[in-house]
Amino acid sequence: MQLVEFVSLLFRVFSLLLFGRAILSWFDPSFRTTIGQFIYQATEPLVGPVRQIMPRTGMFDFSIIITLVLLQVLQSVIISVLTS
Repeated sequence: MQLVEFVSLLFRVFSLLLFGRAILSWFDPSFRTTIGQFIYQATEPLVGPVRQIMPRTGMFDFSIIITLVLLQVLQSVIISVLTS
């Protein structure tokens, strides 16, 4: 059961980083601050490929939302595999 809790914690932390990235993009869109650079570097490996796949939607970037949804699905699959 500890592995399941650890996996859940990892997904929760990454989800919080993505949420933080979304909020921070309103105030520091170029991620110039130290925390902004950290959040960008931690989340870009997953957000970048999603952004490349998605069609352009003007000034709105839905890649973070899509990444969050995909993370939730992946978490559910991994946890169900680990608990079965």
